[in-house]
Amino acid sequence: MKNISLLLLIALTVTSSYSQEKITIEFSDSTQIKGYGRIKIDGNILYRKEKGSEKEIYNYKTEKKVKKLTIHFDDSDKSYEYKFTYLDGYKHYKLLEVYKTGKVNLYIKELNTSTNPSVTGGFGMGMSYSSIKYYISKKNNDTIVDLRQGNVYSKRFRKKIAPNFFNDCSDLIEKINTRDFFNRYGINSVVDYYNEKCE
Repeated sequence: MKNISLLLLIALTVTSSYSQEKITIEFSDSTQIKGYGRIKIDGNILYRKEKGSEKEIYNYKTEKKVKKLTIHFDDSDKSYEYKFTYLDGYKHYKLLEVYKTGKVNLYIKELNTSTNPSVTGGFGMGMSYSSIKYYISKKNNDTIVDLRQGNVYSKRFRKKIAPNFFNDCSDLIEKINTRDFFNRYGINSVVDYYNEKCE
């Protein structure tokens, strides 16, 4: 009985993770298409004009390059954009959720991790948990910087990232360096402060 329940739970999880929502895709030439789809694990966008119609795949390098994806849920919308970072001299693209916009934009990517039940000797079920990675970009710039977990008091953030993004706001730089105005993982508050209070 336990095995049957487990199989049903897995089937429901897989079905829900592959469900398709109403979406709008905006391309680099400003044209749009509406339909149904989802974000695939590899970061591509699966699109169908109607439910059950033939699927199409879009991303940042298809003939019609995707600029923005909006997923329309019952109670809200979520927007995503392809952004890139340089690694070993090559561009690496990521489809990221748009979290905050302004003079600097903040993006997030939710990471879902599952533990293997065999670690506990095969008893019980594996555990799953999620974490969020943050990325920052200047307005109208497609290049992003990985902020990891958003630790605004790390040496990397204080010495390299903050001066690059907030150097025209000495008040904010001082608050970051004193380490007592924002929470350690308060990247949301830092970006809000810059976009709203720094001219």
